[in-house]
Amino acid sequence: MPPTARTIAVIGCTGFIGRRIGAQLLARGDRVLALVRPSSRHRAALPAGVEAVESDLVANDPRLTAALQRADAVVYAAGAVRGRTLADFLPANVQGVSAVAEVLAREAQPRQVVLLSSLAAAAPELSHYAQSKRRGELVLTAAPASLPWIVLRPTAVYGPGDRELRPVFDLMRRGWMFTPGAADQRLSFIEVDDVVRAVLAALDHADAANHGIFALDDGRPGGYDRTTLARSLRPAGRMRCVPVPRGLLAGIARINLRLAQFCGYAPMLTPGKVREITHPAWLGDNAPFTAATGWTPQSDLATGTRALFG
Repeated sequence: MPPTARTIAVIGCTGFIGRRIGAQLLARGDRVLALVRPSSRHRAALPAGVEAVESDLVANDPRLTAALQRADAVVYAAGAVRGRTLADFLPANVQGVSAVAEVLAREAQPRQVVLLSSLAAAAPELSHYAQSKRRGELVLTAAPASLPWIVLRPTAVYGPGDRELRPVFDLMRRGWMFTPGAADQRLSFIEVDDVVRAVLAALDHADAANHGIFALDDGRPGGYDRTTLARSLRPAGRMRCVPVPRGLLAGIARINLRLAQFCGYAPMLTPGKVREITHPAWLGDNAPFTAATGWTPQSDLATGTRALFG
């Protein structure tokens, strides 16, 4: 529990992780301001009790300044995960962070910002998404030293409300594992409520974790290989492993990229995403964040997916 109730501004409160952050902040007695764009169609997704505040994420928007001045701390959970070009990712993943940092840095005593980044930021050369996430982090590292900030880099996040990993896990529970990576690839995962608890821990231990960048996963040493992944999702019964040639996946991604350009949609599967999902290892390291805040993950993959699927 926080020592006293605070007002927390949450940017991205209508998203998969942001909604749960807002709900948990309210549950422990904090007040929550959700900054939403005037054109947002997702206000109905806000948890009951959250105050919606209209603002564009630009530093010269007086509504952004006014909203942040009401807050004791800021959680930046907004993010773009789909896009065709780097420019598609910049507004949410970089420019919004820059606007918030600029407004906060103007204050005599700047308020803390917790940035929800991604483990992909550790390898920015892989994709536009990864590069944009790293550039968002660099906004904070380049900010005045007086601005308190913490960056969290969760690995692949799953849980209630997730639309990306759930279908993959569902197939695996039915006995089908598609494996685009190398045979010795190691992956890590983290349940959404463990991410939320990490955000709250960052808010409550601002001094101990200040100016830290923390890579988080569910704590399984060495992550998951194909065998442990299969056992976690399907402890009993046969798992059929279907290798997916990287060249085939890359070809599909290139076609999808062209279709996205022609049809005007934001693609998920792109050549950059293929490089991400075939990367040899995505692993967190909880020890530094645990030492600073006391946070530890509560769910491994087997426990988290059992709760997810019931």
